[in-house]
Amino acid sequence: VMKLFLILVFIGAAFAATNFQKQCAQKPDRGFCKANITRWYFNVTTGRCQQFSYSGCGGNENKYLIKERCENTCIPRTRNALLFSGLSDKMGKIGRAFVCRLPRHSGPCEAYIPRFYYDA
Repeated sequence: VMKLFLILVFIGAAFAATNFQKQCAQKPDRGFCKANITRWYFNVTTGRCQQFSYSGCGGNENKYLIKERCENTCIPRTRNALLFSGLSDKMGKIGRAFVCRLPRHSGPCEAYIPRFYYDA
């Protein structure tokens, strides 16, 4: 049972990392129409969601109507999300500093597995 649980956790983490890369690691894409609509995108260098001007059509998946949606989708709750996504190597000093300021996150399960975090 424990092996099956670990396999499912690994598959879930890999799937989440793929979505993270697909949505959040893309550069902002204005699109090809002529409107100027405020949208939000996740900047992997700063580790923050920032505004950009969207044309109204086209673009990629790294665009959000509101900042909160961007943050809920793209700001990882743990460093493991960054490690699985491969973004830890792509992030600059500002992004790495951001990761160190993340709060401790125990997760939803009740298992006792010792882990470490940086208490900024």
